[in-house]
Amino acid sequence: MKIGVRKVTDTINELMIEGVMTHSVLIVDDDNASREVFRQVLKMVGFKSTEAANGEIALRLLENSAPDLVVLDLRLPRVTGAEVLQYIYNAPHLANTRVIVASAHEAMMVKLNLRDRDRYLVKPIFASLLRETALELTGSID
Repeated sequence: MKIGVRKVTDTINELMIEGVMTHSVLIVDDDNASREVFRQVLKMVGFKSTEAANGEIALRLLENSAPDLVVLDLRLPRVTGAEVLQYIYNAPHLANTRVIVASAHEAMMVKLNLRDRDRYLVKPIFASLLRETALELTGSID
């Protein structure tokens, strides 16, 4: 589904003015720079973020919370992104959590068997694509 930049900008402005953008995101990536970029991009459209530098920390955070969205790298230390994804898919309290897998390894897309409502984005990811995808998955834009 293609979304025009103008529509995204208009929707973002309307939602920010109304103060209704209160989505939470867990950003899981072992690369500090990637986490920072993702955090800044999503903050601009109203997401409140929590970060995890490895899969083990992500699992601990997910045990006690249910973010609206998880941005997940696959190659993580300690616990892999694929293992974190399986936890999300198997945990009843995370049934409504949407996932954006953000990875430089396009070949992994086929192996993951993502739910229809989740997305796989290949790094490097344009800020506009991350914003649009996050807003689409959380129901902020049609």
